[in-house]
Amino acid sequence: MEYVKAEVSVMSGLSASNSAAMAAPDIAAVFRELPGAPLVGLSAHDGVVLDIVAASTPEARMAEETQLLHLHSPARDAADDHTPVVVTDLDRTSCWRDCCEELHGWGVGALLCQPLARPDGTIAGVLTVYGRDRSIFTRALAAALRDLYPRALATLAAHRPAARVASRSATPPEADRATPA
Repeated sequence: MEYVKAEVSVMSGLSASNSAAMAAPDIAAVFRELPGAPLVGLSAHDGVVLDIVAASTPEARMAEETQLLHLHSPARDAADDHTPVVVTDLDRTSCWRDCCEELHGWGVGALLCQPLARPDGTIAGVLTVYGRDRSIFTRALAAALRDLYPRALATLAAHRPAARVASRSATPPEADRATPA
């Protein structure tokens, strides 16, 4: 199976309110403890700003950057379509060719992009698991990810994109006031 749009629902934020948001370094540490030690990235996709929130390793951050730099990537499609994307063999897929070639350069051979939705159904971001091959996708990893999704969603809810924070702070408060003519 080269490319699968999984017939499962988006992980909803209905239970996220019960979880405390984790700081990016804290959730990255949790990523590093996942069974099989996959590369893991969490990116915010709010329709305007795409931002890497957390990554398990520097290599995972580079894989996330690769997906965000390409207009056509599995993570973007997962967010846009509100559907998980599973690629079990990047060498055999014809989708997202340029992105997949770059990911392969980072040692990625398979991936799962899981969109994470807010309680209102809008996509907050995507949690991506990267592996050298499809053997990374075990039942133990699936169970750990199910437990992790609400915490990842809470972390996304607490995240403030750097571009927006910078743009707000770049404007002095007096610039917002009308000046008399």
